[in-house]
Amino acid sequence: MKPNKYKQQLELLFKAYQLDPVREYKFHPERKWRFDYAFPSVKIALEYEGGIWVNGGHNRGLIYSGNCEKYNAATMLGWQVYRITCQQFKNGYATNLIERIAREVQENVQHTEHLGKRGSFPGKKHIRVK
Repeated sequence: MKPNKYKQQLELLFKAYQLDPVREYKFHPERKWRFDYAFPSVKIALEYEGGIWVNGGHNRGLIYSGNCEKYNAATMLGWQVYRITCQQFKNGYATNLIERIAREVQENVQHTEHLGKRGSFPGKKHIRVK
């Protein structure tokens, strides 16, 4: 299978913003659903929706309906799910979105570290930020 140039661009954006998401993260306790990229400690997920211009799986009835169920279940479990397409790399939206996600992830790490210093936050940090 040919590497997807937009997923490669996404990996470069993660590196540029010092993010290291969990790939193929299984988020649901009963279903086998996975997020393409996840930051579990802040419950932020990013899904790359490929094949939208070639009648790919993400926009066919049965798969689209299943994805709606997946995203609704994630929302009910407290996740923020962001979705991006190849078009959004071309117009700059993807870069802006990753920048906002990075800011939120890093703010959460700083907040967690602050709480940990005061002794009021038990446990480890789960965000993997370089």
